[in-house]
Amino acid sequence: MEDSRITELGALLESLMEPVDAVIEEAMSQEQRQEIIDAGLFRPAENEYLAAWFARLVSLRSELLDVIRCVDDLAPVRLRKISSNFHWQCFVIGYSAACLLVRLDRYFLFEFSTHKTIQRKLNESFEEYRIPKKQYTAIFIHFTDPLMAIRLHEVMKFADANRHHLISMEADTCVGELTKRLPVFESYLDASKRNYLKRVASVVMHSWRRRGARVKQQSMFKILEGLGRTASELKLNKEKKVTPAIIAEVLTLLEPGDVLVTRHRYALTNLFLPGIWPHAALYVGTPEQRDVLGIRMPENIQQEWGSDISTFEALKDGVKLRPLRETLAVDSFVILRPTLSREAIRQGIERVLVHSGKRYNFDFDFFRSDRLVCTEIVFRAFDGIEGFHFQLQERAGRQTISAEDFLDMAVDTEQFTVEGIFGFPEESSTLIRGDRARIEMIRSYRLS
Repeated sequence: MEDSRITELGALLESLMEPVDAVIEEAMSQEQRQEIIDAGLFRPAENEYLAAWFARLVSLRSELLDVIRCVDDLAPVRLRKISSNFHWQCFVIGYSAACLLVRLDRYFLFEFSTHKTIQRKLNESFEEYRIPKKQYTAIFIHFTDPLMAIRLHEVMKFADANRHHLISMEADTCVGELTKRLPVFESYLDASKRNYLKRVASVVMHSWRRRGARVKQQSMFKILEGLGRTASELKLNKEKKVTPAIIAEVLTLLEPGDVLVTRHRYALTNLFLPGIWPHAALYVGTPEQRDVLGIRMPENIQQEWGSDISTFEALKDGVKLRPLRETLAVDSFVILRPTLSREAIRQGIERVLVHSGKRYNFDFDFFRSDRLVCTEIVFRAFDGIEGFHFQLQERAGRQTISAEDFLDMAVDTEQFTVEGIFGFPEESSTLIRGDRARIEMIRSYRLS
């Protein structure tokens, strides 16, 4: 039984060596990271690549830690008590796994994520990969744990003192190949006490820096969230101009990927958001339209798609799929259509729906991807696809996009077309289409 278990562990560890090499080789280059640092923002494609890469790294770390724990469970003896061949096999596997783990962590901490911009992103939660928040900090603390460092130092000394025996194990049928690679594995270790003390100092500084930033961020976020929730919940008893008949007419016009830019005539939130047009949502289509487009989504998302679900929207209650009647419970709206292929529309919708269930970002911070603001739905759907590009604007020290920036794109570029407008001019009670829709849209916010 022991022989089969140790054979399995040895084979598992050997199967992890190539993925460890690959995850390091396939990380964002220094040039790519520098572009992100200079911009102060991860574009959607960069965010997605980092999240997928980080998920692989976290998974590899977990596998290596499991190997080490299994070895400890199989051979719970002190180093000086190692005598049987089985115990020596366990030592080789555990020591090799520890070396690979150190290699992975050293690259991650001291080569890849050396800048606070990268560290901040890696401390976000990535719900689509079930990665909780603060994983960068957790890895940093684990790597600089004094008890772990002392134990590793003892293992290194033991290996040096028993080098002749380890060399004799190169013929072992179970761990011989791992034993031959030990010199390479050991090159990943850092025995320098000076370097270790630097790492301890850096984690202390990181902890204090993050604590201060977190206190400030949480205080401001609570203020903004309180204001946002209060504003969104204060409703005036005014009947909305958009009627069921208008919604039925809109359904004959809408196509998946269309952007709905909306406005409540009487809403306290209009005081907090820039421009005449403060809000945006993404039309994802009826079930029939989604089938024609071939949209493929995980089962948990599909279960949320009832027959009346056709929009994806970020509101105070979170990022959710919603019926069109809820999205258009407004006084005015504009329909914008991105000039993208059907395949790009499908890709964009599939891409953004992974954010379903996340919380609303009352801080309007496009850096984060664990909470989203309304216009970010459109940004994260289409940015970078077929050359589609959103130019973010700095507002209150943050890179953002307002709903009126989408209207500007429809006027000043060819990335959006105006398909319809309702509620402007205010005396109008019909859905305006075609060229006149574009003219009335421009009047609504540029000439108002």
